[in-house]
Amino acid sequence: MSIPNCRVIIVATVIAIATASSGIVAQTPAPKRADPIKEGEVPQRKKIAPIPPRGTFVPPKTPWGDPDITGDYNNSDESGIPFERPDEYAGRAIDSFTPAELAKMVAQRQQQTIERTPGLSEFPGATSPMHWFENYYAVNSRPWLVTEPAAGKVPQQTAEARQRQAARQAARKDRGPADS
Repeated sequence: MSIPNCRVIIVATVIAIATASSGIVAQTPAPKRADPIKEGEVPQRKKIAPIPPRGTFVPPKTPWGDPDITGDYNNSDESGIPFERPDEYAGRAIDSFTPAELAKMVAQRQQQTIERTPGLSEFPGATSPMHWFENYYAVNSRPWLVTEPAAGKVPQQTAEARQRQAARQAARKDRGPADS
């Protein structure tokens, strides 16, 4: 490598380091996360505009006339909800829970999240940045996800479904691992 090429590499490296370090200095620390929900406290959701009387709602439009669907759509508050009804709530309907009971469930789920993920940056010896788990204090809206059937459990497969599955596996038996 010739001397002029080495100078170009050195200058480029110095510029890259200076740019990177100036960006680090200019960054502000991330805001602290909200405290978990306290015992007996009802989770609060963002306030949204009240629903107008039936038949009077006019959806917002963009300046060019299309429906305006701008906004923040995510499901981060639904993190940690069990898929099926936990056995401890056997016999209870999904809509039978009071807001206080739901708040207690949410607090328990938040505590379980803390216990399961000791590598989060708020804890001593942490190695993972907090933003890797953004829904740390999720405010769940329901006790479990399965709503139909009302028992909150996914029904067992029928005999016909098990036969179809067995036939499908038999047909793929000799095709190898790439057929998936």
